[in-house]
Amino acid sequence: MSIKLPTISWEAIISNTSVVSGEDYRYNCLLQPVNINDPGYGELEVGYYIVDYIGHIFEIEEISGYEVKVYDLLEDTQFTGPYNDKNGYIYSSLQQAALLAQAKLNRLDQSAEDFVRNLGLDPKILEVDGIAYNTEFESDLDYEGLIKWNSNNNTLDIHTGKTAILQVGQEIHIKVYNDTAETIGNGTAVHPTGGYNGFPTIGKALAKTHETINVDYGITTS
Repeated sequence: MSIKLPTISWEAIISNTSVVSGEDYRYNCLLQPVNINDPGYGELEVGYYIVDYIGHIFEIEEISGYEVKVYDLLEDTQFTGPYNDKNGYIYSSLQQAALLAQAKLNRLDQSAEDFVRNLGLDPKILEVDGIAYNTEFESDLDYEGLIKWNSNNNTLDIHTGKTAILQVGQEIHIKVYNDTAETIGNGTAVHPTGGYNGFPTIGKALAKTHETINVDYGITTS
């Protein structure tokens, strides 16, 4: 799978935090870049975002070297600017800033994720332009929630954890209940007979019986 990695995601020590007089929710602070190997190390632009040590997100409004003026997106009166003398991260987009708090949570305070969610963003959701699956991948792995490319059927396999594997776009799975006294094997033509506990019940569709084939029917899979 390929994903679009951020080009701006660098760590900094935030210091010299102060309130901007006469401007609500605006603060000044100094950024000290930490790791030269971080993506976009040291790069700053108006409109970039700072995620501080506790996950609070600020938008950069003015820049003078590494001194910046920022705006508190949460407009939270309980805080007086970015968390002082602790590490934070600089990002170029708001969604990527939200992802940052989850991806690098071990470098920030445990409360970081909560502040991100207060902005209506989910740090566990990754926005991508597309997903390119490895079409040459071969594996006997089979567990619930696994998705991988099926080169034989030229589609995606979704592993349901119930032994059946759904081929996307080529099958429709409906969970059913067998309330008959006989075993209904894999690959059997069946028709709906009613319902039980929220699931359709089924019986065998027999060609010699008009009532069992003159309705919707399906093929069992397991």
